[in-house]
Amino acid sequence: MSCFEKYIVSPKTMILFQHLSLLAEEQKVKVYVVGGFVRDLLLGNEVQDIDLVVEGDAIVYARAFKVKYGGSQV
Repeated sequence: MSCFEKYIVSPKTMILFQHLSLLAEEQKVKVYVVGGFVRDLLLGNEVQDIDLVVEGDAIVYARAFKVKYGGSQV
């Protein structure tokens, strides 16, 4: 049982977390979910967005994610 399973996280979000994790391993960086997502998850509120902290070069990581999985970079 993952630490997220006792909270309500959509299957789509879980897939995103898996992609983030796999890419972090490939890029040899650590990525953390922080901010409002964590707060909302713990309080049982609807999650509006996901904030990440990358230990390493976040720009390189974001660009690699965009190339591999698509999406936008903010």
